Amino acid sequence: MLRDAPDTIELIDVRTPEEYAITSMPGARNIELNQLRKRLGEIGRGKPVIIFCQVGLCGYLACRILKQSGFDNVRNLTGGFKTYAWAVEKQANPDLFDYETIRLLDAEEIDSRRNG
Repeated sequence: MLRDAPDTIELIDVRTPEEYAITSMPGARNIELNQLRKRLGEIGRGKPVIIFCQVGLCGYLACRILKQSGFDNVRNLTGGFKTYAWAVEKQANPDLFDYETIRLLDAEEIDSRRNG
């Protein structure tokens, strides 16, 4: 959803402003969990809302707050920002196998993947 149609969702980072300032997901707005009830009016009801925090607990609580406040299409990003960052960052240790042909790569191929 983020890659294909980022304007079709509300992406809310419920971490602290300090955590948000360090890094966040592209297009995310920061509404800290302890401010969420006061700032419900800032969240559009016409789009799906995806909530995330660092690992998922505060995101879960934020989802409960939104659902109890009448938001129908709300989701918590399972695993939070840590899982997202892990999933999208470039792998530092490339696979030793070429899964397309199921064969062990030689050292030269591994180095070219690592540096490429």
